[in-house]
Amino acid sequence: HILVNNAAAVTDRHAVADIPIDAWREAIAVNLTGAWLMAKWSIPHLRAAGVPRGGHGFASGRQAAAPVGSRWAPGATGCTPKA
Repeated sequence: HILVNNAAAVTDRHAVADIPIDAWREAIAVNLTGAWLMAKWSIPHLRAAGVPRGGHGFASGRQAAAPVGSRWAPGATGCTPKA
C-alpha cells in the first residue's frame, strides 16, 4: 500500500518578486495543501493495512513546482504520511 502525491499547479514561471498573489495561492493550494490533504486522509488506510510508522518517502521534481521551482519542497516534506 502506497500513496503517490503526484500533482502540481503548472503556471507561468516568475521571479519571486514578480509572482502574482493568485499564482502563489494556487501553487500553495495544489503543491502543499494538496499533498497534506492526501497524506491526512491516507494515514488511516495505511495504518489499517499494517504499513509501519515511518514507512514513507518523498520525492519532488523541479518542474513539478511551478511557478517557484523546487522552493516549495521543504514545506511539502512534512506532508508525507508517517503512518
